[in-house]
Amino acid sequence: MTRTLDVGVEVKPMRPAATEAVVQFVKSQQNTTWKPENGTLLELAEAYGIETESNYRGGTCGTCRTKIVEGAVSYSSEPAFRVGEDDALICCAVPGKSEQALKLDL
Repeated sequence: MTRTLDVGVEVKPMRPAATEAVVQFVKSQQNTTWKPENGTLLELAEAYGIETESNYRGGTCGTCRTKIVEGAVSYSSEPAFRVGEDDALICCAVPGKSEQALKLDL
């Protein structure tokens, strides 16, 4: 048995995750270097005392949706809640492999 995608379902290739990345929280003017041991971008923000909304922490509700000012994010698996290229679900996102810093509107 082979599973086929429903008609109209868009499947995007997953962006590779960074191994280390500069993350800038624009509104709070906090800058840091993210490493995998820091966890998700939400966990990183919380570690720096940056308040943001979150709920389930699994990419299903969209509560943590945050504007990406510059850069890209990566997900270990495609989140259930769909967001555009300029938004991130920081509860389950990490910095994507990129030459530029990741700037978030937090």
